[in-house]
Amino acid sequence: MPDISRSATSRSLLRFPRFRMPSRQLRMEIDADCSFWKDGARVGFGATSTQVVSVRSQLDTWESWFRSPGRVLEAQWPPNLLERIGEDGQGETYRATLFSISLLGFKLSPPSVGVRVTSRGPTVIVQAFDVDIPGVRRVLGKRFEETLAVDIKGNLTCTTPREAVPTKVELLVDVAFNAEAIVPAPLSWTPETAFRLAATGLARQILTFSLGSFSTRVVGAFREYERREGGRVTV
Repeated sequence: MPDISRSATSRSLLRFPRFRMPSRQLRMEIDADCSFWKDGARVGFGATSTQVVSVRSQLDTWESWFRSPGRVLEAQWPPNLLERIGEDGQGETYRATLFSISLLGFKLSPPSVGVRVTSRGPTVIVQAFDVDIPGVRRVLGKRFEETLAVDIKGNLTCTTPREAVPTKVELLVDVAFNAEAIVPAPLSWTPETAFRLAATGLARQILTFSLGSFSTRVVGAFREYERREGGRVTV
């Protein structure tokens, strides 16, 4: 049972130890508006309005999970200039230092990413590699605070004409979760009640990403808990 410390403000604090989920590989199919241009030694690339179409795990068990209009992943890569590094035998390589991604509401901002550009006639293939996102944090609602570190490493391949058009983007990432939850709770709650609420809410966030269709059962259990206990906790 986690440690519980009581305060004079009639609130208790429930803290969970950190844990790590096994790393797994995901393959995402994304719709995006991409733009690319090259002017001498200067190169620019932009990817905006992205929307996940499907996600497949190593076992292809989540293929139909993300087929929804909701924006699970949003990328904002302003058409900033890329620094040319050279060629690696597969194409010209560049280093981009400014772009951000939002995944499941988490703001991800890697400091830099490698970009490989290959031209094939009117088509340009842009590959991002060495993507390393050290971690993110998010606060959920007013009564449930969650600190979740997400380690993401992976590659992104975008095949696009030289003009900005909706484009299929494939993102292949290895994802590993480190999570820690901090749950403020009124003193009237028993440790068991607070633990059940926090565990259900945290499981909802983790399982929504890692277990796909199974997450509907987690959300259902969470809502059923709210109905029985009265009131509502926003997560």
